[in-house]
Amino acid sequence: MNYKLIVIIVFAVYIFLQNIVIYLKNIELEQFAEENDELKSDVYVQDKINENTILRETIEELE
Repeated sequence: MNYKLIVIIVFAVYIFLQNIVIYLKNIELEQFAEENDELKSDVYVQDKINENTILRETIEELE
């Protein structure tokens, strides 16, 4: 009886610790996703600036 109870408690603690690890990994992934979105936004803005610069240079050449 005692042996079974100890095994169940150890198993429950193991599952609890796994859930904590999963929770922390999810937080880390959410932070990475936010940073990635910011980087994508920065890249998009830079692409638009480059595109506008190229268009401006082309217009100046045509004039």
